[in-house]
Amino acid sequence: MILAGAVLVLAVALLAPARLPPLPPPSAARAPQPDVHAGVATVPDRSPPPVVAEVAGLFVPARAARPLPVAVPRPPQQAPWLHYVAFAVNAGGETVYFFKDDQSGRVLMLSLSRTAGDWRLLSADKGGYLLEKGGQQFLVPAVKP
Repeated sequence: MILAGAVLVLAVALLAPARLPPLPPPSAARAPQPDVHAGVATVPDRSPPPVVAEVAGLFVPARAARPLPVAVPRPPQQAPWLHYVAFAVNAGGETVYFFKDDQSGRVLMLSLSRTAGDWRLLSADKGGYLLEKGGQQFLVPAVKP
């Protein structure tokens, strides 16, 4: 009998909805009350408060984000120590260009899909060849001066 009573009390406690106290209304929902001073009514400022960021215990006002600077591409440099020698077409139909590097004494074999060390051929046309090494671009004339 005691066990049945305990089960009944427990079932009622679990099935009964819990009554929570009501939440207070949000402060933004209340209409602003005009301040009256010397017979002149003024409306309170509705602008949002300034945003403050906490950094290592210090309060620093937040700043508007600045756009990142855009890097202006540098024009290619003339490379008087780099000379166009010749080109050849291999069995696969790929055009391979040969350049002489006077600084190192090497001959570079480059194509649009083939690199030589750090050197890369970016473009080849009648006006000249655009090569790249280490993020710098070099312009090599099409004919030897």
